[in-house]
Amino acid sequence: MKVIYIAGPITASSPEIRQKNIEYACKRAAYYWNQGYSVICPHANTKNVEDYTASNFDDTQWLKGGLEQLHRCDAIVLLPNWESSYGSKQELRVAIENNLEIIIDRELTNQLQHLEMEATE
Repeated sequence: MKVIYIAGPITASSPEIRQKNIEYACKRAAYYWNQGYSVICPHANTKNVEDYTASNFDDTQWLKGGLEQLHRCDAIVLLPNWESSYGSKQELRVAIENNLEIIIDRELTNQLQHLEMEATE
């Protein structure tokens, strides 16, 4: 069974957008579990955990932990808007350095194809 890592934005300009980022990543993680992968989803792993960590615990520590998990994966899945996320860019860099398979999320690919079709109509 391949182990994949979900990469996409978590941090956002508002708590509502942050929650939407987390929910979307969790939905996509479920999709990949249903496809037969073992999935590491940092969005789910860290959800609400910050409420119980020391006040000096910051995003750098979350990213460091995620990168450590990524080293144990076979592939990375890039969610929509991954390029707007500093953490996702670092995760992609590590994936490339470790020759991991890079999967552009299928839902994103479908969205892009739809936009391309609209542009040519």
